[in-house]
Amino acid sequence: MQSSYPEWELGHGEDDCHCPGSAGPAAMLGFRKFPLTDVYGKNRKSLLVPRTARKKFPLTDVCGKNRKCLLEWVQDRKLYSNAKGTSDYSIGNFMLEMQFDGNLVLSAYHFSDPGYWYNEAFGNNVSLVFNRSSALMYLVNGTNDNIRSFTSEVPIPIGDYYHRATIDAHGNFQQYVYHKINGSGWTRVWRAINESCLVNSVCGVNGLCTSYDNETFTCECLPGHIPLDPNDLSKGCHPEIVLNYCADPSARNFTVEVIEDADFPFESFADLSRVRNVDVEGCKKALMDDCYSVAASLVDSRCNMKRMPLLNARKTGSTKGINAFIKVPMKISNPGISKAREKRKFNTRVLLEAGLVTSATLALVFAAIAIYYHPATQRLIQRKRFANANIIGHDSLAL
Repeated sequence: MQSSYPEWELGHGEDDCHCPGSAGPAAMLGFRKFPLTDVYGKNRKSLLVPRTARKKFPLTDVCGKNRKCLLEWVQDRKLYSNAKGTSDYSIGNFMLEMQFDGNLVLSAYHFSDPGYWYNEAFGNNVSLVFNRSSALMYLVNGTNDNIRSFTSEVPIPIGDYYHRATIDAHGNFQQYVYHKINGSGWTRVWRAINESCLVNSVCGVNGLCTSYDNETFTCECLPGHIPLDPNDLSKGCHPEIVLNYCADPSARNFTVEVIEDADFPFESFADLSRVRNVDVEGCKKALMDDCYSVAASLVDSRCNMKRMPLLNARKTGSTKGINAFIKVPMKISNPGISKAREKRKFNTRVLLEAGLVTSATLALVFAAIAIYYHPATQRLIQRKRFANANIIGHDSLAL
């Protein structure tokens, strides 16, 4: 089941809790514009809907006799991030999905991403449980056995805190707590991704994510690219010059730049080919010779060729010693002016060649005329005519 509501949250505290935050006391956990609550069907599987829809889906006893689970998240359920922080609650770029095979996966779903985080807890009837009594999150199978734990520790007493789990706008699935009385902000107690730059497309297509503390990160464009939105680099970048690398003689129109201590991770995804036992120069040459690849990364003497789109370029503490390579078309200060100049040069050359041929022809004609009408030439012609006349007269007398 898929919903059109962005950034659903798994949370609990009180039925009609009044939570502090910028959205006001009427907001449910997570500062939602449309606060969320839990609604259970006959099969005791939870649905998440806006609190405004509560009349249509009245709450029942959400915990059962053993008061174990507030929320049980079942297969084929999808949780989306919002687009941007607390300023844009439209559907974002990232999704948490409980697949039919029981694998819980985080992905940048716009790009058919196989997932940048997954738990590999395969099985039938696997569910994600947010335990009300312990505030822990874990996976259970069809026989209610715990097969994978996520949260290991939360502050106590449990009832003194609000609890929520959500995907933020940067694609990380995290669990938070908020003290009901003395709380001044949400405190993270667990996160799926420990390196923020491991999230695919966190800086958009052709963006480079840089982080040195794994908490904050910055986005910039890869060499040869410019931002789609200069005010928001997380939207990605596009090539400054579009070049067909397989069109001869394109090899003279681009260079390969090396980005030290950077990587395009996930070798099993977006790799066109691999060249083994090479150094920096060998990987650089291999990329130049492969017209179908636009980038590469050199990891342990292994050169991994990358195709478009480039979704996960990163520079973090874990990429030390790794080199990334990218093809960069040679810049032209003003392509339009350059083309106009080339056109003018071409036209001028044609005119000069035509003028030269015409001038040479006219020179030959004028030279021939001048020679013909020169007095010496005329005397020579007259002598020949006189000699011919004498010959004709002599022949006539002889007859």
